[in-house]
Amino acid sequence: MLTKPSHTIALCSIANFINAADRVIMPIAIVPMADEYNWDLHGQGWVLSSFAVGYMSSQVFGGSGSKKYGGKAILLISVLLWSFSTLMVPFCAPSINLLIFSRVLLGLGEGL
Repeated sequence: MLTKPSHTIALCSIANFINAADRVIMPIAIVPMADEYNWDLHGQGWVLSSFAVGYMSSQVFGGSGSKKYGGKAILLISVLLWSFSTLMVPFCAPSINLLIFSRVLLGLGEGL
């Protein structure tokens, strides 16, 4: 049985692994998605860069939110946000605008 700190470290490690997978999968999946939905390179660029927009804009909010509400609450919100945005990708894929919004949410969640 794991001790409480080991349990927390294990859960954070799993979350970090999923985080890294979310970042890596879209640049790989964008090629077949672009073929299926007839996206040009401009649209693909918007989808791929939208993650960075959300990620960069959430850094200050994550730090100040952790200071005000505590790290556990912000980590919970973060994991729920990027899990929801990852879950929604297959449903948002037919609309490039919804997919961009989903990727911004993913960046916000991972940046927190």
